[in-house]
Parts: sequence; structure tokens; C-alpha cells
Amino acid sequence: MAPGPALSPDEEVLLGHYRRLKREAHDFRIEVFGGFKAKVRTVEIRPAAYVRLAVPTMSEAAFDALD
Repeated sequence: MAPGPALSPDEEVLLGHYRRLKREAHDFRIEVFGGFKAKVRTVEIRPAAYVRLAVPTMSEAAFDALD
């Protein structure tokens, strides 16, 4: 199997975020947004792990107080 073309610097950054999240988080997402403003192409990367917080059981009264 022949090696593929070398990764671009942007692809290396995305791969680094993916590897970090895969190693450290059970559930994660990577959002990539692109845009073209002021004649400059921009890419915004939002790597984020889902953080789960355990909370004690709340009664319905707690939820009613929010209304």
C-alpha cells in the first residue's frame, strides 16, 4: 500500500484535536465552521468534550420553581 499525500497544517491540527479528544473523552464533537469575510477565508474549529455532571435527584418542586 502506497502512502498517501502528506497532511496540510490544518489537517494536522484537526487530527491532533481528534486524537486528544479520543484519548481523554468518551463523548465529544468537533465543529468546523468556514467563512469568507473581508476577502479572507477563515475556518473556526471548536473541539469540545461533553462534560457530564452528576446531580442529586431533585423533586418536581425544584423544576416548578424555575417556571
